[in-house]
Amino acid sequence: MQVGDDKHDAPSKDFLGQDAAVLARGAGKHVSDKTELLFGETDYSNPFVPVEQMMPFLPFVRVRDIDEAIAKAKESEHGFRHTSMIHSNNVRNMTNMGRALDTTLFVKEWALHGGLGPRRRRLFVVLHRRTNR
Repeated sequence: MQVGDDKHDAPSKDFLGQDAAVLARGAGKHVSDKTELLFGETDYSNPFVPVEQMMPFLPFVRVRDIDEAIAKAKESEHGFRHTSMIHSNNVRNMTNMGRALDTTLFVKEWALHGGLGPRRRRLFVVLHRRTNR
């Protein structure tokens, strides 16, 4: 389905609002029903990057530097001005991204779901540590 002024892709309604286990099964994988977040590295052309998902998958895209990261984040946000986030300890980078994207919610910390409250923040830490063993 095409939506928005730039006619970008939208997610399948079969996966909207579903939990991570349902999404994983749709990708041919099995995870515990207790899994709350899926994340993985994709390239910039992957549909998960520009699509506003409303589902528990977080795509990561490698870039050359902070300038490319901010430019790609801005392009992927489509001007919706909903939410943006940055993982950084460099205040200048955080400031530059915040100004460039100008979103309603701008999360500036390493825990990506920090904007959703402390319970999600702790969960992300646990998932991140488990996958990097």
